[in-house]
Amino acid sequence: ELVVGSDLVYNEAGMAMLPRLLGRLLCSRGGARGVSMYYAHTLNRYEFYDRDFFAALEAQGLSYVQAWPQPEGDGGGLGAEGAFSGELFPEQRIVVLRISRAPVDR
Repeated sequence: ELVVGSDLVYNEAGMAMLPRLLGRLLCSRGGARGVSMYYAHTLNRYEFYDRDFFAALEAQGLSYVQAWPQPEGDGGGLGAEGAFSGELFPEQRIVVLRISRAPVDR
């Protein structure tokens, strides 16, 4: 199974609720294993939303990786896991994230 979405985080409510919804869909006890979401997202569109969104995903037991464009070398991708860059006017860029249940440490 596959969930697809685009540009779903554009206010505080969406930033808080989308990870909760995805946690229910992707991590529920009765949910199918191996279900992923591909999510097209514009990084740096809103100040702090990326950082808070990524933290909320992790709090729901989810992991995320940049699926497109392919990161270049070790320095590519989301950087410090999507952390706030601290730049006054950071460049907006479109990425596709693969969001799935985080691996369980055994």
